[in-house]
Amino acid sequence: MKVAITKNSWLHGSDLRLDASFHLSEGRQAKNTIMRLSIEKQNLSKLSLKIYNGARFKRVYVSDKNRGIAFMGSSDMLKSDFYGLKYLSKVYTKNISELLIKKDWILVSCSGTIGNTVYTSLDFDGKAASQHIMRIIPDNSKIKSGYLYAYLSSKYGYSLLTQGTYGAVIQHIEPEHIENIPVPIFHENKQLEIHNLIVKSAELRVTANKMLEDVISEIEDKYAIMSKKLCYSTNIKSILKGDKFTNETRVEADFYQPQAEKLIYELKKQEWSFLGDLANKIQRSGLRERHFVKVGIPLITGQNLNLNKLGDLKMLSRKFTRNIEKNTTKDNDVLISVQGTIGKIEYSYKNIYQGVFASEQLTKVSVKQELIHPGYIYAFLKSKLGKIQLQKHKTGSVIEWIIENNIASTVVPIPNDKGFAIGSIVDKLTLMRQEACNYETTAIQLVETEIEQWQH
Repeated sequence: MKVAITKNSWLHGSDLRLDASFHLSEGRQAKNTIMRLSIEKQNLSKLSLKIYNGARFKRVYVSDKNRGIAFMGSSDMLKSDFYGLKYLSKVYTKNISELLIKKDWILVSCSGTIGNTVYTSLDFDGKAASQHIMRIIPDNSKIKSGYLYAYLSSKYGYSLLTQGTYGAVIQHIEPEHIENIPVPIFHENKQLEIHNLIVKSAELRVTANKMLEDVISEIEDKYAIMSKKLCYSTNIKSILKGDKFTNETRVEADFYQPQAEKLIYELKKQEWSFLGDLANKIQRSGLRERHFVKVGIPLITGQNLNLNKLGDLKMLSRKFTRNIEKNTTKDNDVLISVQGTIGKIEYSYKNIYQGVFASEQLTKVSVKQELIHPGYIYAFLKSKLGKIQLQKHKTGSVIEWIIENNIASTVVPIPNDKGFAIGSIVDKLTLMRQEACNYETTAIQLVETEIEQWQH
């Protein structure tokens, strides 16, 4: 139980809020720490050109990218790339220009999960965002935008951002709840050092995403994958025959839809192999009981795939968790989400996804590197060619899922170089993403270290 005696000034400084959770939060302690620093401090609103949420609006989506604007929610803004975003209609979305994001802004999730922050790179520029994302437009004449982002992403900034949350079921914050957050004004040289790290991080991610986009386009452009048929039929032989790995008798219409059938037909015109024959093992953890500890092995689930950084992961007990070694990700493993959202793909290669425990929501593919480059398998599965095949096998009425033999049935074309050219590019861009993550982590640590030094 936490106990504190509030001061009159606390009430007037919080819109007369009387809920104990507000006054006993880590945000109160963080604010006291910042206010005691013997350096200049200014409120966030004084350092920003504007702080606002996006407007609520009727969402009309289109499938043609040329007729729409890529649209992101608060979970999308955290992704390492923006594959699979929906597109808002340019014609039927009112005041769409007011929804657009610009480069070098700071985004804050303000509904549901509160306080996640993102520094917008060139990849964000021109995309639309929902009302669940708060926009902070830094005033670059008063503060370095990268430094302000690093401060708000630090443990002090996060505590201050989340202190003003309200709502019994779905929590929220509004611009007025954060506009008075105190920001310490570091020396210009220190701000510039931190800012440059954040900018480098953003630029590396843009370059890596462009490289990934190019290799996926190269894979997709080789094959005819589209079929416009909406009505189709199959015969009893197709239903009963299955393949080498998937021998189930499936009667769902989606299993026989023409797009997947045509794709597989085209892929089998050249050298190809089942993914099951290219893998040493395709397995799920089967994790059931979870014993969490302060110091253990990080647990990742489907929600943790395709993120720029992994934060606040729960730790599994090494003593009480079975099959730790078997389910810990290793270099060159390919991860696939197989429950809930089907077909999210991640690559474990000297990055944040190496050395973590993959939950039962994920399948871990260990690739035979003498047959195919693991980076090529990652890029192929992330392309439409891989996703269409994985989606073909999904089942379940509420929570969708696929199993290991379904993944093994994926038809993979084999390039003459065994995927080495594309795989090498994937390795390189994966290392660039990790370098970007390291730059950002270093910047945030510099902020926290500087604040701690000013306390003494």
